Amino acid sequence: MQLVKTLLFCFFILIGSTSYAQKTHYWSVQPTYGAHLIPEDNDSLIHDPIYGVDISYGKQLDSSDGKWVRFFNAKYLQFAFIALDLSQLRGFYDPNPTNFLSNYIPNGLGQHYGLISSAQIQLFQIKKQFHAYFLPGFGISYLTRTYFDDKQNRFIGSHINYTIRFEVLLQQKISTNWAATAGFNGIHFSNGGFTVPNAGVNALCGKVGVCWLVPQKNK
Repeated sequence: MQLVKTLLFCFFILIGSTSYAQKTHYWSVQPTYGAHLIPEDNDSLIHDPIYGVDISYGKQLDSSDGKWVRFFNAKYLQFAFIALDLSQLRGFYDPNPTNFLSNYIPNGLGQHYGLISSAQIQLFQIKKQFHAYFLPGFGISYLTRTYFDDKQNRFIGSHINYTIRFEVLLQQKISTNWAATAGFNGIHFSNGGFTVPNAGVNALCGKVGVCWLVPQKNK
């Protein structure tokens, strides 16, 4: 619980350091569902359900934020807090293991808590009501269980890991300040081999939710 409070504190410090003057901001909450991706398994590529929630804050960008904003058509800088339940990620059972990941983990991988920053790049829009975005993101995460907690867990070798996420996000305005959202992403977290064994976790996730577009403040 203390870890969650610390991550949330860091998240709000990041938000507080941004400028609010005459720019649009948003908050979104999106329940997440996904599955573990294990390319080494010949029987099935997708394993085990993932449940979670994504709480995001977006700060509008404009031309004054740099040439890269115009070049990539970036509309927002997004900060996301991601909580994922990995307790049902158990790998797969192989009676004659032929590779490093042929393990069944009865206790799963525990919980994942992460912070990710992303550039929200607009792909297209329709009548200013429907928007499609691409979000490449990078951040840090904490996992509650590692190989040193469970020797059958060869996916995660340390509590602290880096996170990479690529996401496609759709947003449909339903009123002046509210929008419905849906997204699909691929996410990877590991420590880059700093501590082994550390095969890392790859997952595919979908999410739906709502977004509150904070009204601009007039001077």
